[in-house]
Amino acid sequence: MTVFYIILAVVGIFVIFGVIGTIQEKNNPKLKESKSTKKTQSRTNKTLPTSQQLVNQVKTIEDFKKLRTAFNRAEKSYENSQTDNPRIEKKYRIYDDAFWKASDKTLYRQFVPNLDLNMSKDKIENAYKIIPIAEYETLRNKIGGTEYEWTEISANDFIEKNFEKKPMYFDSLPKFQVISNDSEKTYEEKIELINEFGKSNKPFVDEFFHGLKPNELGIEWIKEKLREFGIPMVDKVYELGYTTPKKVLEIDIEEMKNISGFGPKKIEQLKQAIERIKTA
Repeated sequence: MTVFYIILAVVGIFVIFGVIGTIQEKNNPKLKESKSTKKTQSRTNKTLPTSQQLVNQVKTIEDFKKLRTAFNRAEKSYENSQTDNPRIEKKYRIYDDAFWKASDKTLYRQFVPNLDLNMSKDKIENAYKIIPIAEYETLRNKIGGTEYEWTEISANDFIEKNFEKKPMYFDSLPKFQVISNDSEKTYEEKIELINEFGKSNKPFVDEFFHGLKPNELGIEWIKEKLREFGIPMVDKVYELGYTTPKKVLEIDIEEMKNISGFGPKKIEQLKQAIERIKTA
């Protein structure tokens, strides 16, 4: 029974001190404020990330957008702060620095090749594509291209759409190649088709056949084909009636020795070119 009364007395003392503490807190705003401050400090004692940590986390454009949102919040909080709060200012400074650094971070590569009439199908299909930086090495190993042709695109460039657009003549290039590479057509047929193609593709003609008229494209194209085999003095050879690789095979080397400009060196080049045509 004595033990019971002792316990009851102890409980009573704690209750009395609790009531007194509550009354003191109500009558003493500073005490209440002190407790509130401690709670706030405990909530804000989390370590802030460094600027570089935030930048390192940005690997995609979605990551960058999240950082931009967090930066905007930190900036607004800093601007609206009514008191001198070092933590709010520090957080703003960190996110401000991280945001601008991440803006210049390369997130993409764009393949902007030097266009030519004989470029590969893979290069045409991937020209002007924008790819994530993580896929860059794999694709470059597949299709090639110089470092200069693989342009860097930063997060800010992507947001502002500051990158290369396909030129208006680009889509005509694969169409031209379909004609040029058609193995079922003769060279004479291709020349006619290329001339027709040029009539409805002026931007393409201006880019790849500078100054030529549409009906001159086929001839220029076939002359370029002859040059690819290594035939010397192509204009002269063409004038002599050897207007296709097939016709070049009919050349009489002995007769060509009598043509002005075809000395021993040119004759040797012509022989080598004929052998290339035979094995093509």
